[in-house]
Amino acid sequence: MTYPIAPASSFVNVAVHRSFNTDQWQQELLSSFRTRRINHRFLYESPKQAARWLALHEACSPSRFDPACQEIYQEAFNFVGQCRMNFDAVISLGSGGGQKDAVLIDSLHRAGVGINYYQPVDVSIALLLESTKAVQNKVKLESKPLLMALSSRETPQAAAPVNSNLLLAFGLLPNFEPNDIFKSLKTWVRKGDLLLVSANLAPGEDYAAGVQRVFPGYDNGYTREWLTGFLVDAGFEREDGEWRFQIRNVNDLLRIEAVWEIRQERQFTLFGELFQFNPGDSIQVFYSYRYTLRRFTDWAERYGFALEGSWITPSGEEGVFLLRS
Repeated sequence: MTYPIAPASSFVNVAVHRSFNTDQWQQELLSSFRTRRINHRFLYESPKQAARWLALHEACSPSRFDPACQEIYQEAFNFVGQCRMNFDAVISLGSGGGQKDAVLIDSLHRAGVGINYYQPVDVSIALLLESTKAVQNKVKLESKPLLMALSSRETPQAAAPVNSNLLLAFGLLPNFEPNDIFKSLKTWVRKGDLLLVSANLAPGEDYAAGVQRVFPGYDNGYTREWLTGFLVDAGFEREDGEWRFQIRNVNDLLRIEAVWEIRQERQFTLFGELFQFNPGDSIQVFYSYRYTLRRFTDWAERYGFALEGSWITPSGEEGVFLLRS
């Protein structure tokens, strides 16, 4: 399938994984509302949701406005460039808008690192096009976008790989159960590959106090618009409920959750199934895990990853880690 990438006549071929099979997609969406726990893939997939997320990211992500955060990413990118490796591919899992990918690939290009192609992987066509455009605006490099839900834990098989791959997982860890995301990463990373992964951290020595410190940053207008937009597109009205943000301990990790508390009756039909919601019902729409350095390395080692390098902001709220399988 081809989609326009820019106002000009350029087109990009997008490979579509079977996780976008219509039946599977419908069942995952229906399951989200049956269980009252939304699968995070649906918060990004549609062009409207992608635009809302990009607005949130632009306004609130430390990587967009915090020089210290930008600096740790650049230090990590420079370190990879000094490893004197060439790569078959730079594969970006959950590529989002691709801004970090573009800076990384440009840095590697300037360091003389050879890269055969760039492969953004995401659940959103709109975000795949954004990431492809961001990289192509920096470096003229072949792109092989893949529309895929990472929860499927399958990987495309490269034909006779010559070099290692560099895999990126920026912003993924917070929105996946730790077992699920580390299992998925393990399937993608071959022997000899490098993996750059970011993690949202809890600052300070006191884990609970650190999560409490960052907690207010989640409840803002951009986040509410992004999450409410999904619910309205599904069949709710804005006045049907209100948001409650909370902290919970799950898997010995603390996570911040956004819960939609229903205040008035609402029913709607999805793919022939009637959903009834009553006052007092609630839906867990979003969560974000916060790690510490120790907790992150414990999970990485549990799945056979060795830590090659780490870069953490002075605030202690974000880290970038280089792993090898």
